[in-house]
Amino acid sequence: LEADFAAKMRQAQQDAYDAIGREDVNLGSPKQLQEVLFDQLGMPKTRSNKTGFSTDAASLADLQELNPHPFLDLLLQHRDATKLMQIIASIDKAVDANGRVHTTYEQAGSSTGRIASNDPNLQNVPVKTEIGREIRSAFEAGPGFETLLTADYSQIELRIMAHLSGDEGLIAAFNEGEDL
Repeated sequence: LEADFAAKMRQAQQDAYDAIGREDVNLGSPKQLQEVLFDQLGMPKTRSNKTGFSTDAASLADLQELNPHPFLDLLLQHRDATKLMQIIASIDKAVDANGRVHTTYEQAGSSTGRIASNDPNLQNVPVKTEIGREIRSAFEAGPGFETLLTADYSQIELRIMAHLSGDEGLIAAFNEGEDL
């Protein structure tokens, strides 16, 4: 998978260069992307930030929707392939002598108070995409175990609060499927 994504990344990079007619651009550099997008291609400016205009994924997706350009699509493909390649590389690096991957969970590891997975971060493996399912298919339960468990508790803190407090309004809202 890592080699596959590396090839996809290189192809998207070359196609992006072809779309703008030059190869002297670092596709990971916001400053250089600003120059290509807003100066060379004359695209409308995205939201302003400390270093100029945003080139984050959300801004580029919005820009592509409003002003489609082959370069934007290829840039987003390049970023996706790069991200997936990095995810796979970090997991591959974490495989121990027994062929197992062990992550570290930290309850105080994030600013939101949620559990964070580190070294490797197994929480950033995509869930809803075909490639995410392909990456996840590489994980197997160890000897003596039947299955792997994944859990995503929707609004768990509020659900615990509703249960402990016995608040009828909160309990009713959860039972009716409301998003709190």
